[in-house]
Amino acid sequence: MQNLFNANAMLRVLIPYLLGILLAAYAGTSAQIHIFTISILILGLLTSVWVFRPTRFRLFTLRHVSAILFTTLFLVLGYLFYLNQQSQYHTTHYTKYTKQPNLIQLRISETVIEKPNSYKCKAEIIGIRDSSHQWHTTTGEILLYFAKSEAPDLNYGDQIIANIRLQDIPPAKNPYAFDYAKFMARHHIFHQAFVKNGHWTLSQRYSGNNLKYHSIQIRNQLLNILNHYPLPPQEIAIASAMLLGYDDYIAPEQRQQFAASGALHILCVSGLHVGIIFMIFHGLFGFMMQRQWSQHLYYLLLLGTIWSYAFITGLAPPVLRASTMFSIIIVGKILNRRSSIYNSLAASAFLLLLLRPEFIFNIGFQFSYLSVLAIFFFQPRLSQCYRSRYAIINKLIDLSAVSIAAQLGLFPLAIYYFHLFPHYFLLSNIFVIPLSFAILLTGMLNFALMAVGLASTFISSLALAILHILLWLLTHIVGWIEALPWAFSEHLYFSTIETIMLYLIIISLSIGLIWRNYRFSMIGLLLSLLFFVYNIAGRYSSLQQNSLYILYDKKTPCISVLQGRHSTVISYGNKMVDIQFAYTPFYALHLHQRIQKTISIISKHTKHKVVNGIYINKNSLVWQQHSLCIINQEDLLPQSDSTVFFNTVVLSHNPPISIAKLQKSIRTNTIVFDATNSTWRIQKWQQECDKLGIACYDIKTKGAYQLLQH
Repeated sequence: MQNLFNANAMLRVLIPYLLGILLAAYAGTSAQIHIFTISILILGLLTSVWVFRPTRFRLFTLRHVSAILFTTLFLVLGYLFYLNQQSQYHTTHYTKYTKQPNLIQLRISETVIEKPNSYKCKAEIIGIRDSSHQWHTTTGEILLYFAKSEAPDLNYGDQIIANIRLQDIPPAKNPYAFDYAKFMARHHIFHQAFVKNGHWTLSQRYSGNNLKYHSIQIRNQLLNILNHYPLPPQEIAIASAMLLGYDDYIAPEQRQQFAASGALHILCVSGLHVGIIFMIFHGLFGFMMQRQWSQHLYYLLLLGTIWSYAFITGLAPPVLRASTMFSIIIVGKILNRRSSIYNSLAASAFLLLLLRPEFIFNIGFQFSYLSVLAIFFFQPRLSQCYRSRYAIINKLIDLSAVSIAAQLGLFPLAIYYFHLFPHYFLLSNIFVIPLSFAILLTGMLNFALMAVGLASTFISSLALAILHILLWLLTHIVGWIEALPWAFSEHLYFSTIETIMLYLIIISLSIGLIWRNYRFSMIGLLLSLLFFVYNIAGRYSSLQQNSLYILYDKKTPCISVLQGRHSTVISYGNKMVDIQFAYTPFYALHLHQRIQKTISIISKHTKHKVVNGIYINKNSLVWQQHSLCIINQEDLLPQSDSTVFFNTVVLSHNPPISIAKLQKSIRTNTIVFDATNSTWRIQKWQQECDKLGIACYDIKTKGAYQLLQH
């Protein structure tokens, strides 16, 4: 292990730098004074030990002092670099002026994307006019939404002046759901705005980065060429994603099909695609490596090819990361540095994180480096497990080894983020990777023929026909694999701790088995035991749970009652809730709480029925002596001459009723306002509850309401 760090010096730089970034991200500015205090204490302690060390501690050499100081230095650097990148702390950030300015000047910072109900893009706030009509130069990005009725003719770099109201990006409102506000905050975006028709005007065409502008323009022209090809929409969507990194044409069903078959990675332009470009280049110009004088020219041309590909994809961040990674490896070859691949990977990761420390939280960054690292580490060893005298069999073995190696590096993270594992990933990649190679080669040939004016020739028609066949094959093979029995496991769950433990197990056992290190083998086995104990403890804890959640849902009230590892979902709408759908309000909650069985019920169709110990009668229920009633537009108040008591009353869909009138029919301990109500009506009800001394809870603002029973 020590030899690994000695031979790869950049690992000794990268690891403490990463720890510093993570410390800054999770501890924040509140830990700043502690960081410097600890650093000074470490420096003072080491200096004192070195100066006043007794004879029996002479083994503590200057090399040890230097190593600790070196590690501390890069830990602090990672911490400071991350905080320095936080734009909200800068004095020119737009939040330093006024929350609701009079006018805002914005620069479009990415291509405008069509969404189901609007047009969306990112925009940089470059100027703010306050209420005294004074303009201030500002920085900082926001999300911008335009009305669907008016398609904005805007491109990257265009400047507009808009009369908009800045709004906080809403956080997750249901337990354990994906927190979009936190995700965007990692990218230094904290607000969004909706631009109404007629409330904005174009002030200047193109004022952004010249290189990126032309890159996006070329990508858009190539997309336009693809859209004019006589190909089915599904094939155009796949070609756009694979050739140009533009995946907005991919339908959710198509994306799910590729994910279930283990082929989703080919739809995201990344290290795989840059690697294929390298293979194509090497196949064409590999002869240049045979002579000493042409090797440097070969590497320079390879660099130019890789960055040309990045340019036509619009300089998308995933391609930039992959291109940077390969470029550092190539530059090392040009300089005749006999550095290991691990050192080059660490150097490229350090360079990217030096420029953009927040990349550490980017899923694409994590997947790119883990997959490349796993392939370089495991693939050669797996390939040597069996060799045949037939070249074609060896090629299949090598391809299978790449797939297995990549899965070893990615499966814990894939389950952590996507909760799905494709069983036939090996079968899928045997077909998909060669097809990806052929599609990239044929697609680039089509673009090249178009560029030199040979679009209407026989060669161009032949290349287009081949591209159509390849895309058709890819689509049908992926569909066939996805349709196979037991093609994938879904609704899987690993916690953050379990994911980290799995990676530690893989690392420890790999080092122990490959280098025959008994100590690491034992560490791996102990971690495996600890992993299973932790997992069993989590499952036992889930068996003890007993709670009711009134979930955040803008369309209809939804209640989930968790009893052990079973759940009863009660919908107050007109149709059954799809319990398998990943975007339901309770999906993340059920995953985290390890729910195995779910029953879905429509309350309005249920009269005097007991389900899993829950008494349900239309808009009311009783669960473990706790009564609950839903009051909405249809079912206003119980028809009774006397006052009825419910522990909890939920007001839904803006019922035209005051709290005082409600009290005449229903006595209650708590009133809950769900997310289907308007904001102004909730505020009015809250004021009434405060006057009457009744406890109330606003799901629209605070998120899901939870009741616990012991």
